[in-house]
Amino acid sequence: MERETTTTVERLDDPRCRRAMAYINERLGEEISVARLAQVAGLSPYHFLRVFKRATGRSPHRYIIEQRVNRAADLLRDPRRTIVEVAYEVGFCSQSHLTVVFRRFMKTTPAAYRDEMLRLDGMMRAERATG
Repeated sequence: MERETTTTVERLDDPRCRRAMAYINERLGEEISVARLAQVAGLSPYHFLRVFKRATGRSPHRYIIEQRVNRAADLLRDPRRTIVEVAYEVGFCSQSHLTVVFRRFMKTTPAAYRDEMLRLDGMMRAERATG
């Protein structure tokens, strides 16, 4: 029964999952298959899906999408990057696909998110300059 009492943090110490997660984070802009992740983890695809879900609480696909949205949010803070460039860099096939997925997770569009973050960054710089 130890499996049920192990916390998610402890389960994430599984080196097989850590290898797969590192692979995902290094290759967000690429196509990432479960078969390849299983190979990286040294498991069969079926067993990998079970181990990954137990360790993270989400499927590999869900984890990849979340990481892509998080990385997109970071990249959107740079006003020199276009939203199209950000979409491709994090592995979405188009700006519209990024917008649909970003809105689902972040409850706003990439453009609105960028505007808000740039506004907040400007306010913080202004406060530091006057403070």
